[in-house]
Amino acid sequence: MIYVCSLYSNGISKLDPREQESVLDERVDYTMKRVHEWLLEGKYVYSPILHCHEISRKYGLPKEYAFWQAIDRNAIDHCSEVYVLKMSDRFNGCWTKSVGIQDEITYAESIGKKVTYFDCEDYK
Repeated sequence: MIYVCSLYSNGISKLDPREQESVLDERVDYTMKRVHEWLLEGKYVYSPILHCHEISRKYGLPKEYAFWQAIDRNAIDHCSEVYVLKMSDRFNGCWTKSVGIQDEITYAESIGKKVTYFDCEDYK
């Protein structure tokens, strides 16, 4: 199984709630597109963003990484490698500035997981 890191809440805190939801939807949609491509290639991938986005929205779970850290690290423990989507957008969201993505990378490397980076030039 491959763990997929992708941009989620980074950079949206200053936006109004409606715009926040729109940005999250764009990020989730892009992640879904990439996961779809990998599934068609026969890769077994797991995306915490895709798995938890609707649950979080429906039940009001926190967007901050402090809530998700232990959950994400446990998932990484069970995966053989990690894929990182190098997403950046017009809302100051950037994979290099994301506390969550950077922690996932650092954690994965610290336990010897292979980390592979993917350009996202087709992301808005």
